Amino acid sequence: MSGRCAINATPTSPLATGSPWDVPKPVLFNTWKHHAAALRHRIGEVVRGGEAALESLADELIVIGAKLMDLYTGSYSPAEVGRLVREQLGRDGRLELEAFRDWVRAEGGYRMLTLPDDSAWVLRLGEEDDRYVHVHPGRWVPHTTLSMRVPRTALTEALRRCLEFLPIEATISSAAVVDHKRDIRVPLP
Repeated sequence: MSGRCAINATPTSPLATGSPWDVPKPVLFNTWKHHAAALRHRIGEVVRGGEAALESLADELIVIGAKLMDLYTGSYSPAEVGRLVREQLGRDGRLELEAFRDWVRAEGGYRMLTLPDDSAWVLRLGEEDDRYVHVHPGRWVPHTTLSMRVPRTALTEALRRCLEFLPIEATISSAAVVDHKRDIRVPLP
């Protein structure tokens, strides 16, 4: 990947680098599917990298998969999310694999955890030995996309369109909360 950090569930460099994109073990956090700032960062890298970077993007998008996804839009970096999840699990005696597994299984396979910014996270047992705390944003909670879930195909098409026209300079003259499914539009002041 020639010098840049992969933005996916398993970072290519250790947290010691200080990168805000590197998630500490044992947390598994697919930032391609669940972190809006990480996506913006990667899109910016592609725009700056030109045609060669655009060609490599398709391989990187494979980690998104074909399922639906929720995006965290808050101010915590992926590294901060991972650190805060680790700290809370550690304080509660649930960071070690056995304790975490028992805790999650006791509630049907997942648990919710709230971080200091009031974002709520779903925790499940991950399939990787060293990344067994699988986290993703909750639905309809603070700092998560307002659309119920963003289909991967919609995100892929949006990324492709953005890359055709970036950089874009614009002046925002109005904003609204929109529910496309119910055809509701509420202008913001």
